[in-house]
Amino acid sequence: LQLDPSDHEAIGALAKTYEATGRWNDLIGVLTKQADAASDPVEKVELYLRVADLWIERFANYNQATQPLEQVIAIEPENRRALKALKDIYSKKRAWTHLYEVLLKEARLASDPSARLEHKLELADLAGKRLHRHADAIQIWKEILEQAPEHPEALDNLQKLAEREKDWSTLAEVLERRVEEAASDPAEQLKLLPKLGVIYGEHLEDTLRAASAWKRILDLDPKNGRALRTLRP
Repeated sequence: LQLDPSDHEAIGALAKTYEATGRWNDLIGVLTKQADAASDPVEKVELYLRVADLWIERFANYNQATQPLEQVIAIEPENRRALKALKDIYSKKRAWTHLYEVLLKEARLASDPSARLEHKLELADLAGKRLHRHADAIQIWKEILEQAPEHPEALDNLQKLAEREKDWSTLAEVLERRVEEAASDPAEQLKLLPKLGVIYGEHLEDTLRAASAWKRILDLDPKNGRALRTLRP
């Protein structure tokens, strides 16, 4: 190897020797060089995965395992084994930005609807609570609602985020949904519709929808003073 560092036969023989004698640090060094020199992407991926496994299994060193796993993702962005390992590592390290990117890839790869929903729930929670990427969290909660309209937390979280971000169109969508769900509860509708009227009229400047909200109030309560005053020509 001193004469020819790229001699594959010598590298392989040395790796076997180090493994047989339990010289794990030396084995990691040789395998890393072997992976760096390999021209076949499949071989590179296998070698980097093995390096990552050695760091974790022999030394419980998750920081060192991150680099070969990221090199795997650079070659195969959809490698599920590497993504799962990185997800575990980033969770332990509380590396929220990196974890978000991994979860995003997992959600896109998931073919099973329930698995995809689970990934999106993690993403929404991470974006909203850890990264304060509220606009991203709003979009993800909307996608969750499309997939699972009855999800118990989706509307509450979407409403809180929309209020915080002053995302009036999203907030109007949420309130419209709540009004529809409260079809058998006029009292609840009378609490929601004035908010909807204000959002349409003052924030979205949509006079037609604002008028519609106030008229719906009068359908439920013909003597409602606020609605009458607002609709008065």
